[in-house]
Amino acid sequence: MAHTLALVLGIVSAVRAFNHPRRVVSLPSRTPSYEVLPTASFSASLSRAVTNSSRALEALRASSLDSYNLTSVLTSADGGFRYYADIDVGGQDFKVLVDTGSSDTWLIQKGFSCFDIDFNPETEDECGFGTAGFDPSQSPTFVPLVGKNLNITYGDGTFAVGPVGTDTMTVGGLTVTAQEFGVPNMTAWEGEGIEGGLLGLAYPALTTVHNESDPTLDSPTNLALYNPFLFSAINQGVLSTPVFSVSLDRGTIADEESGDEKPNKGVLAFGGIAPVSVTNTTASAPVLLFSGFVPNAKADVFYGVTVDSYVFPGSTALSTRSFAVLDTGTALSFIPTPIVQAVVEKFVPSATVQDDVFFVDCNATAPAFAVTIAGIEFAVDPKDLILPGGIDDDGNDICISGVQDGGPDNGGDIFILGDTFLHNVVASFDVGANVVHVSQRTPY
Repeated sequence: MAHTLALVLGIVSAVRAFNHPRRVVSLPSRTPSYEVLPTASFSASLSRAVTNSSRALEALRASSLDSYNLTSVLTSADGGFRYYADIDVGGQDFKVLVDTGSSDTWLIQKGFSCFDIDFNPETEDECGFGTAGFDPSQSPTFVPLVGKNLNITYGDGTFAVGPVGTDTMTVGGLTVTAQEFGVPNMTAWEGEGIEGGLLGLAYPALTTVHNESDPTLDSPTNLALYNPFLFSAINQGVLSTPVFSVSLDRGTIADEESGDEKPNKGVLAFGGIAPVSVTNTTASAPVLLFSGFVPNAKADVFYGVTVDSYVFPGSTALSTRSFAVLDTGTALSFIPTPIVQAVVEKFVPSATVQDDVFFVDCNATAPAFAVTIAGIEFAVDPKDLILPGGIDDDGNDICISGVQDGGPDNGGDIFILGDTFLHNVVASFDVGANVVHVSQRTPY
């Protein structure tokens, strides 16, 4: 792998910095019992490719089941930490990142301008897209939305800015007409020669289109919220059961050492639970309400739930209740400071810390670790607790803990259950009832 120690430190620090302005969470009154979901009738497998960029430790990606049971193929990169689905927009095909931590869908526009995160110009190749871009002139169904623009910046500093339009969009056999999406012509991106954009699956309140043609005039007061793909499918009546489900497969050490795209590495399902083998360990939790994204309002934005506890040797001595977002766009899991400090001490040998990042011996023994949601413990496989982190400045292999420091829990911080947790469960999101269903996967 070509990742350097400095790169690892910088990406983890970006997640920690992003967390703290978002201490705005309140518990809703919903207390659902677990519901048995139907299995999605249509499914497509994911694929994966390992990256050589800063996405190896992805930052939090967010800015500020009846007649149609449809499933999409996903692909993943970063040794299992970057997942893609195939998408058709106006007859043009792309692979897009699948992100439950943001809401906008966008495709890079043909002829786009590439920048670094400091807005210094770069070549198109530096942005690393796997396509020349979406060409609005080649779609007979594309309609530009004059006077609007997409303006989104992710937690790692990457951004996408540019025009907005509508078109016919298909993911996993599920087709939506006149779907609003971004066609950015300016971006700072660190792609892997695969993706053409991003598919956001979070709530409408997190969309970042503005009622302005000039992005420099964008502000929270001119946001033009709209229905993302999933919500359009529900409103158009093509998805009668308002559920989508995600199953992500972990990568292997061999995957980490290969840059090739790997097929069949996960499932994105619409209209029911992903067709993946699970145990009888299941739980349902209400989605938490957040404020601060929409002026003067509380809204469902992320798929955030209450974590009752983190379970590991010695954990009974700690108060471990917190709030966490289930986010496919974050490679690691970021948990409260006192908890992660106690967890990493249980590695044999114990972890070391440098600049708030926990490193572990690549041959260490990881402790038993589980996350309790709605009173049910979900075990995390040891393979998700010791991860290749690249090489240090001396050329030695380094490994990192799959759980990292998300900062202190001051009563309202947002923490993240990223891919190192999601590899172990099937997560199903009922946006009609605003409930997350979690099922333990059969060991694999």
